[in-house]
Amino acid sequence: VSSAKQFSFPYDVVGGKMRIEASINGIKKRFIFDTGGQTTVSYKYFKELGLQLTDSVRVTDSGSNKKVIKTAKVKDFSFADTKYKIDNVKTLVLDEGNAIFECYECDGLVGNDIFSKFIVEIDSKTKTITFKTNDEPINISLRNMIKFNEGSVMPVFKINLANGTLLDVLFDSGSRSL
Repeated sequence: VSSAKQFSFPYDVVGGKMRIEASINGIKKRFIFDTGGQTTVSYKYFKELGLQLTDSVRVTDSGSNKKVIKTAKVKDFSFADTKYKIDNVKTLVLDEGNAIFECYECDGLVGNDIFSKFIVEIDSKTKTITFKTNDEPINISLRNMIKFNEGSVMPVFKINLANGTLLDVLFDSGSRSL
């Protein structure tokens, strides 16, 4: 991981999904920015990168469907035109023929496994995402911050319903609806 303390990049919205530019091993593509997902590349992009399969994992999608998906490791990952690089990122690789990303005109998905170690600010007015490292004091107001549940690898937080019930909620920018 490089040493930048803060970096920002733009996003656009296509089909209700936030889309960003990022590079894997120097090859820039568009990705869905999905706070509830795991980093994934299309089979076509996997082949273009010349990656090797390293393992497979059992995953469960938002519809509770379980599947085994192959994985690969990428040497370096960077966001848009930032100088910030993350080394040795594990990515899921979609099966050949899976065209899920084509309708969003992108080649992959950037999930919370990439950015879980950052403070992430999404500004819908400027359509900008800002990442901040938390290794030194930061100059932002945390007054309206919602703290995620400790120990969770997913961005889950509690809300208090009118009847006093506490409910765990997943913040998932890749979901079609609440």
